[in-house]
Amino acid sequence: MTIIEETARTDLGQLRIGLLGPVRAWLDDTEVPVGPPRQQALLAVLATNANQVISRSELIDAIWGTEPPASAVGSVHTYVAGLRRALEPARKTFQVLVSAGSGYSLRVQPEGIDAERFARHRQTARQLLAGGDLEAALAELDLALGCGPARRWAASAVRSPTSSGSGWPSCALTSSRSAPTCC
Repeated sequence: MTIIEETARTDLGQLRIGLLGPVRAWLDDTEVPVGPPRQQALLAVLATNANQVISRSELIDAIWGTEPPASAVGSVHTYVAGLRRALEPARKTFQVLVSAGSGYSLRVQPEGIDAERFARHRQTARQLLAGGDLEAALAELDLALGCGPARRWAASAVRSPTSSGSGWPSCALTSSRSAPTCC
């Protein structure tokens, strides 16, 4: 077992991170709170760069841009502490969100991040399509679509069709990073 496999499992269960749509996290099947928007942004940056050390200055740039407040370093520490409490509530020493030099690293298996699973399925579908296997490519794309909020949205849309007569739900995006909301 690799260090990532050992540390991606917390005392409470398997860690999963959702980046496709709102930033979310789960331990097994239980969603855990990931905090306010800037704390979610910190989690997104760390998950996008999973298993790599991201310096505090890189995190500050990602969260606040070129003009961070004077309290940015302290805020990063606060957000990390909040995420550690959420992601590893039973631990006294942290193994998933670790300090490393002047930065932090989120140790999680690539399969634990929905965007990574999506990219893998999409790449496999491209290879299958290039090889002429359209049916397998479509099956792989179905798996890719199951990685993010589209799957949850599609299931709810099928359960509650609109009365527009078309049988298709009316949808609107509530924000650029959230799932469609069906009326």
